[in-house]
Amino acid sequence: QNPLVEEVFISENYEKIHFPLAKLLFLPDGSTQSLSSPSRTSAPARKVPDGQQLEFQQKKYRQALAIYQKDFEQITDPQIKGELLSSIARVQKKSALFRDAVKTYEAIARDYSNILTTGGIPLGLAAQSEISSLLLTAGDTLSALKTISVLYKDLINSRWMLERAQYDFFLQHLNESINIIFSQARLTEPIQSYQ
Repeated sequence: QNPLVEEVFISENYEKIHFPLAKLLFLPDGSTQSLSSPSRTSAPARKVPDGQQLEFQQKKYRQALAIYQKDFEQITDPQIKGELLSSIARVQKKSALFRDAVKTYEAIARDYSNILTTGGIPLGLAAQSEISSLLLTAGDTLSALKTISVLYKDLINSRWMLERAQYDFFLQHLNESINIIFSQARLTEPIQSYQ
């Protein structure tokens, strides 16, 4: 009931310590390239560039949103559905539809969390990160902090297989968000007068 050893370790000449049962926080860079999602060439996937052209080149976000939503309804492939939902949330964010974007990112985190982008980033991780940013933008500091806390826990518990650069990027983003929250809290604290 009261173990004396928290973690089994091996000491090598009192110079190196190894933890054989410890989980890795991240993998070496380049080690998950084969796991990234392949590029899709199916007929429904070819519709996506229409939405991308409207979104990125013409900046017609509402029209791009309509195309992404229509394509999402017609697709059955979870990989493509997850990517389309991510596009929908991105366009909602660009259109200042922040509540809709948060709901869409929540759906991604719930239903497509382990789908990988072409860059090898899990959609759930990217969605949770976006949710925290949107909540900060909306001024909902408490909800943002809760989301960041859950995401921090997921990173530390290796919920997703990440390479070191990916892990460092998201960890840095979380740390910056936490620093922003606490610096804002210090600015809004009432000034106490000392007599």
